Amino acid sequence: MKKLTYINKTYKVCFALFLALSISSCESLLEEEVYDALTPNNFYKTEADIEAGLISAYASLKAGGWSLFSPAGNSANFYVTEQSTDIFFLNEKWGGTNPSTPQGQLYHFLVNSGNSWISSNYNSAYRAVAAANVLIDNIPSSEVDEAVKNKAIAEAKSLRALVYSHILNNWGNAPLVSEFKVTPGAYPEQVTPEKLAEFIENDLLDAIPDLPDENYIGSAKYGRFSKGGAQAVLAKLYLNTKQWQKAADMCQSIINNSNYALHSDYMEIFSVNNHQQGPANENLVVLNMIAEVGLGNLFQVHAYGWTHKTEVGPILGWGGYFVHGDFYNSFDPDDVRREGLITSYETDWGVESYDDRAVPVKYAHDPNYAGSQYAGNDVPLIRLADIYLARAEALNEISGPNQESIDLINAVRERAFEPDRPVLLADFGSKEELRDHILAERGWELYIEGHRREDLIRHGKYISSAIQRGHDAKDFHKYLPFPIGELDANPNLVQNLGY
Repeated sequence: MKKLTYINKTYKVCFALFLALSISSCESLLEEEVYDALTPNNFYKTEADIEAGLISAYASLKAGGWSLFSPAGNSANFYVTEQSTDIFFLNEKWGGTNPSTPQGQLYHFLVNSGNSWISSNYNSAYRAVAAANVLIDNIPSSEVDEAVKNKAIAEAKSLRALVYSHILNNWGNAPLVSEFKVTPGAYPEQVTPEKLAEFIENDLLDAIPDLPDENYIGSAKYGRFSKGGAQAVLAKLYLNTKQWQKAADMCQSIINNSNYALHSDYMEIFSVNNHQQGPANENLVVLNMIAEVGLGNLFQVHAYGWTHKTEVGPILGWGGYFVHGDFYNSFDPDDVRREGLITSYETDWGVESYDDRAVPVKYAHDPNYAGSQYAGNDVPLIRLADIYLARAEALNEISGPNQESIDLINAVRERAFEPDRPVLLADFGSKEELRDHILAERGWELYIEGHRREDLIRHGKYISSAIQRGHDAKDFHKYLPFPIGELDANPNLVQNLGY
C-alpha cells in the first residue's frame, strides 16, 4: 500500500480549503467567492496551515480524477491536446469524431470560443494558478521558520510554472495573473508568449535553489516538487521555446542527478506499483493516485471496453480511447513499448478486434479498483526518458547529428528491444533526418502522456499532419481560442487570431 496517507486522509478537507480560499472560475477567472469564516489573511499562520494549503494546491491538478492533468475528463489536458494529434482520438460513439460535439470539433480543427471542453480546461488551469497564488501571496506573513516558508513558496511557484507552461503551450497570448488579490475594476493583463515564458522561467529559477534534491520515494510527500521536477518543467519550457542551449544544459543537470534513473522495464512505469523504487525513479513530475473513489486514475476504465476480461477480473470499461492505426503500425513489431496497445480483447460476448486502430492499455490493471473504476497507478507528467530525448533534440538543433544525441536515444531504446536494436550515427545524414527520428522516437516512448501536440508544433508538423489526415487545419490552430465567457469578462483580453 502506498505511503501517501497525507493525501488519503486529508485530501477532502484540504480540497475544501482550496475551494474556499481560491478563485472560483466556473464562469470566469475573475469571479471571486467570499467566505466570512475562512480567508487567506487568517489561515496561513502555522506550518500545518501551509501544509494544508500546499496539499489543496496539488489537488487542483487532479481533483476527483477528472481535472487538469488527470488522464480523463472534459477539463483534462489529455483530452484537449491529444485529441487533435496523429496518435489519439476518442471513440465515435462518444462523439469523438462528430463535428457538432466539443470533442469532435477538437478532432476536426473546428474549435471556436464556445467550445465547452476548451473552456473547462482553461478555467481548470486558472483555478490551479489561483491556488498557487494564494500560497505565494500569504505564506511570507506566516509565523514559521524562513526555510519552511521558502520551500513552500518554491513548491507553489513550481506548481504555478507547470500550469502556466500548459497555458503558454495552448493559448500563447494569455492573461498573466500573478497575485491572488484582485483590485476592484482591474483586469488581468494579456501578455505575449515571450513575456509569459519569461515569467515561468523566473518562477522556476527562483524556486529551484529552495527545493530539496530528494524525490520523496517511499515518503508521504512523494509527488511533491523537488529540484529535479522544477528543473524538468524548466527544461521543457526551454525546449518548446527553442532555447536549445539552455534546454541541453538543464537536461544535463537532471541527468546528472543520481536520484533519477531510467527504469529497465518500460511497462512497469505504468503499473499499480509505479510509486515504488525502480519505476518511480524515472518520474520527475508525477500525480500520485489512490484506488479510492474520487482519488484514483480513471484511464483504464475509459480505454478498455465493457466487460473486458483481465487478469484481475472483468473490467466494466467504457471503451472510449483509441490510437490511429497508422501510429500503431509505425512501431517495430519487436518494440516492447507497443505492448501498451492492443488490437483485440475478450469480452463476455466474444472477441472485440480492430484493424484500423488500437486501444491504449499502457496503464496496467489495479486488482484493488475502487468502485470498479478508480485505480492507484500514478500518472507521470514528465519522465526522465523525455529529458534524455529532449537533450538529444537540443544537441541536434545546435550542431546537427552527433554521437551524444545517438547515445541518449539508444539509452531510451535499450529497454524496448531484446536483443538491443540501437540506431547509428551513420543512419542520419542531416539535422532534418535526425530531427524526424527524434519526433518518431518521442511518439513511441511518450504516447498518450500528453506531450504529442506540443511536440508536433515544435517540429512544425502539427498542421501538416492534420491536413494529411484530411482536416482543414490552419496555422492559427497552433493556439486554442479563448472562451467566450473570458472575453466577455475581461476587456483586456483579445481573441487569438483566426477565431
